[in-house]
Amino acid sequence: VHVVGEDMAHHETVQNVRGINSGDEAVVRAEIRDAALITTAVSPSVLEILAPLLARALVARYRAGGAPLNLIACEKMPRSSSFLKEKVLAVAGEDAALIDANTGFVDCAVDRLVPPGRDDPADLLAVTVEAYSEWLVDSTQFKGALPGIADMIATDRLDVFSERRRLTLDTGRSTLAYLGKRAGKNTVGFKIDSPYTSTVCTVPAAMEAAIIMPTQRIITVVGSATFITRYICCSMPAHLRPLSAINMPVIQMPMTSGTCGV
Repeated sequence: VHVVGEDMAHHETVQNVRGINSGDEAVVRAEIRDAALITTAVSPSVLEILAPLLARALVARYRAGGAPLNLIACEKMPRSSSFLKEKVLAVAGEDAALIDANTGFVDCAVDRLVPPGRDDPADLLAVTVEAYSEWLVDSTQFKGALPGIADMIATDRLDVFSERRRLTLDTGRSTLAYLGKRAGKNTVGFKIDSPYTSTVCTVPAAMEAAIIMPTQRIITVVGSATFITRYICCSMPAHLRPLSAINMPVIQMPMTSGTCGV
């Protein structure tokens, strides 16, 4: 794993890893029978495909007297463990109650960027990640004691943390897209410390204000131009509103790698 950040870069080696073929149900059942924790990182579309196999393996574990087990789906999808639980119970039939009583489907939020990297013919498993990382889990959904995992943050307010993350990202992206458009730039690669990026309201201040206030208007002054972005946060379930929701033009800006749009 190549870990990169501002003025730093180092390599970490992930050890004690082995693989099995998920098509071999006997092997999968044996692994889940002895497991202390299950996590997934397969993409949301695959969760539904795995649901029948997971249901059968969990039932086999519990019928054999196995202890309750927690499962954390680490997917790019809000409440992905709850989604997986719905799919598993739907195919479990009369065993749904057994699975529900013994399995903790724990929702989480994973925050770590994995920028596009170059294939390394010498190491096909190599991956590049940013130094910053955060793994938040919903403490209310565990069966039994919380596992002692380094850097795992347990909270009973997962939705608030998720809103905080979206607020932070959307504030930065919205501001950058708006200022880039004002500056006549077509990509986000323009000089970040240009006069167009000198703002009155910082992202941390906007985040803190949004956590305190149910509805908060963030005012950013750019030269003689002022724009207001309204965020619906924390006390309201709505997603963060895009700039287009407050009578501002939709801005689409290509990135040097990927696409940024408001």
